[in-house]
Formats: sequence, C-alpha cells, structure tokens
Amino acid sequence: MNSKTSGQAAGYSKMDIHISYQLPKISGYDIYIIKWLQNKGVVKMYDCYIASGWFNPNQAQDLENIKDVLDELDVNYFSPKDEIVVKRNATSQEQEEVFRGNVKAIEHAKFVVCNTREKDLGTIFEAGYSFAVNTPIIYYCEGLTG
Repeated sequence: MNSKTSGQAAGYSKMDIHISYQLPKISGYDIYIIKWLQNKGVVKMYDCYIASGWFNPNQAQDLENIKDVLDELDVNYFSPKDEIVVKRNATSQEQEEVFRGNVKAIEHAKFVVCNTREKDLGTIFEAGYSFAVNTPIIYYCEGLTG
C-alpha cells in the first residue's frame, strides 16, 4: 500500500479526484475472493488499480514512477505486484484466486492507471476488463514523442 508522505512530486499539484462510483453486484464467489484478499491483508476498496507490467527495467521503473505520483497525491492504490502475485509453483486454485483477486480489485477501484509501454499482455487484459466494467481508465506511456 502507499505509505510515502514526502512532498509534492515535481510537476504535479495535489488535487481532489471526484468520480461517481457504484458498487458492482457481488456473488457468493465474489465474497469468497474478497475474504481471501482480506486474509492476505488487502483492503477491498481502493481509489486506484495500477495496471502495469514490472517484468523488465523500463516497466519496473514506470510502475515505481506511477506509485510515487499516486503517493504524492495521497491516492490509495492497489498494485498487483505489491499485493498478490502468483508464485512459480502455484496450484491451479491459487492461480485462479490471484486472477479473481485482481479482477475484484479492478471492479472495486474508482479508476485504473494503465501503463501501456511495451504492451504487456496482462496490462492489456486489465485495461479491457476495466473498460468492460465501466471503471474509468487513465492511460500512461513514458517516452512517447510527436
């Protein structure tokens, strides 16, 4: 979770983000996933879900930059890298739980920040799913020119 309390990020000013939001319908399986997230120490409501790869140095740096800006703006965020990650030897059930946990986090977020640099497949899915469930998306791509 974001816990930094340093000053403002360069080039950014503190602002309030107001987005109307309505909770999606919750099924019994959804409640199971939410409880699983809570058992992992993950709160079920976030202002922002960060959709970003972290699998190479560029993606990892972009993710940290996004988190730094959200920290500076005091935005509570869910970053899958920091919250729930599939272990290499995970069972099918564990893989499913992590997937469902990420999906629930998108559904419960007020908005998504989507890092489009290097077109990570998981991030592309997260953007598409966010769109499908009407979660507003802010697209981010470092290094664009023109």
